[in-house]
Amino acid sequence: MKTICLVGNPNVGKTTLFNLLTGQHAATINASGTTVATRSGIATAFDKTTWTIVDMPGMYSKNAKKDEEAAAWRAIDEYNLQGDVIFVQIINATQWRHSLAVTLDLQQHGINPILLFNIRKDDNDLGTALYAEIKDKMMTEIICGDIEERGFAKYFWQQIALYKHTKPPFRSFSTDQEKFSFVGELFKDIDTHHEQREWGRLLLDRLFLHSLFGVVIFFAFMWIIFEATFIVGALPMDWIDSAVGILQSFLRGIIGDGFFARLLVDGLITGVGGTIVFVPNLLILFFFLSLLQQSGYLARTSYIFDVLFKKIGISGKASVHLLMGFGCNVPSIMATKSLDNRKEKIIVAMMTLFMSCSARLPVYALLISAFIPFRFQGITLFAVYLFGIIISLLTGLLLHTTHQGKRRGKLLAVIPRLVFPSFARALRYAVFKGKMFVVRIGKFIVPASIILWLLFSFPQTAVETDGIGASYGATISKIIEPVFAPLGFDWRITAGILSGLSAKEVMVASFAGLYGTSDETIELGNAMRAAENFSLPVALALLVFTLLYTPCIAVLGAIRAELGTRWMIFAILYPTALAWLAAFAIYHFALLFQS
Repeated sequence: MKTICLVGNPNVGKTTLFNLLTGQHAATINASGTTVATRSGIATAFDKTTWTIVDMPGMYSKNAKKDEEAAAWRAIDEYNLQGDVIFVQIINATQWRHSLAVTLDLQQHGINPILLFNIRKDDNDLGTALYAEIKDKMMTEIICGDIEERGFAKYFWQQIALYKHTKPPFRSFSTDQEKFSFVGELFKDIDTHHEQREWGRLLLDRLFLHSLFGVVIFFAFMWIIFEATFIVGALPMDWIDSAVGILQSFLRGIIGDGFFARLLVDGLITGVGGTIVFVPNLLILFFFLSLLQQSGYLARTSYIFDVLFKKIGISGKASVHLLMGFGCNVPSIMATKSLDNRKEKIIVAMMTLFMSCSARLPVYALLISAFIPFRFQGITLFAVYLFGIIISLLTGLLLHTTHQGKRRGKLLAVIPRLVFPSFARALRYAVFKGKMFVVRIGKFIVPASIILWLLFSFPQTAVETDGIGASYGATISKIIEPVFAPLGFDWRITAGILSGLSAKEVMVASFAGLYGTSDETIELGNAMRAAENFSLPVALALLVFTLLYTPCIAVLGAIRAELGTRWMIFAILYPTALAWLAAFAIYHFALLFQS
């Protein structure tokens, strides 16, 4: 079987092309370090031939010392010894000079790659003359196109079918500086129209990278996103709410009120529906994050926070790993492989635990919509995320002070050019993340909802006589309840917290079952407000506890794989103890104002 190896700098579109050709869904982000190990998949070309596609970690030089870059070059050497292998180097069209240094390294290895210039529409003014000159002076083939545009896969396979292997020119360089000087001298006369129009972007960069204004702009963006999450998301949430209620009523009218009917309606649909209702919030969140990512702004946060992160022993590029944690902590922790030393990896991984992943958002949305007045809901959500960031920074400072290790890594100087983001791409990305969230519901919520319903429905006779408080699940929760009683949590809340260990979004399904509601957002919120032991102080304490306590099992597994069992145990005990203390303080402080 023929093979195509995708190589190049980080953040140029290798994984995007890999996903396009293979139909897989590997994580992508506008930052280095997302791909930390070689991955492969099978693709079928337009002529029905089958290919193995290999996605290599990003690299800047054959002399690089990072683990993922060294792994990439080892894999390149291995595949180079095989037959029927084509190397395709993806190049960001706005940083082509820097990328050609890698081309020279590949040619020195005896590999003459196809250069695939990933060109957005607003970069087309680079001009065909430039690409013709690069093709002539580098003596290799060139493909130009936008990887994310419709029809690119067909165009790519057509170009691959025309490709003929050629031997690379013999060039030898003893240092990276020699390579950069060679490229600079080779193309010193190129002065494109594109490069003459950079003043506007430079002006924006002065604002985005300013030590004061940059931070203000960052938090302004975050505040706008969280406000939109509630304001724009309110209407579709109500539609889904109503649809779930109608479905439940319809099924009850058809299948009656037997055991399996209640299992389906009160267990499965209540649990799943209680989580799906928050999909609009997730879509809005990921839509805005995609816009920031596409534009190149997220990569600039590395520079904004480098001075601050210096105080806690990590470089500014760790900000990208932490921002990844807002989506899911697992890839963020896995991506710490790209950091320079073990101390930095430990600090960033432990800081990531307090970056609110998307799974926590349904819990926040439920509690905030139920107990916080509408005009304060967006700012409350913003405050929760901000509190998590503050705790994350304090955790980093604590670990930097107490943990011995090497000095922090250096901040990489290459950042993507600012571009106007595509709203269509942002929408596709948000829909994709929404689909992944629904798949996660099928994987975790469905079995968890059924198990929880069974736990709180048996022994059946006792539950029918004395209520849910006589169930097996209630018995277990009541045993643990004294630990959480100082926080104002009763056995129902305790049960919800325990269910969140599998996945945080399971908590909403648990509360829906525990409070016996059918219409998730409205009725569940009303049921919580009407509950004897549920109040605003309790809701605030639960918000903080959900933000801080032990992450889900998948995150713990990632920590164990990257850092070992000792740090996995730390990730269980430290956040939980911190969550208990913070929730205790919030609860009793709020009680003062309530009374």
